[in-house]
Amino acid sequence: MPRPRKRLTTAEKIEQAEAVVIKRKAEYDEAVAVLKELREKERKENQEALLKAVASSKWSYEKIMEFIQSDPEEADE
Repeated sequence: MPRPRKRLTTAEKIEQAEAVVIKRKAEYDEAVAVLKELREKERKENQEALLKAVASSKWSYEKIMEFIQSDPEEADE
């Protein structure tokens, strides 16, 4: 014989929903923190790679700066 279902009051349903939201928000905040950390690590790796490329380049500093600061659309024409 099946057990009768307990009917939850609206207040109990609200409490359960709040508990779920709090748990998921904590998980979300943790995931966002990990993502920020990884993006910062990627940014630093890109900076290091760029500095190494500039250091090993045969181009002068002025030529590199001129290229970086130029408009890419002008180069296509």
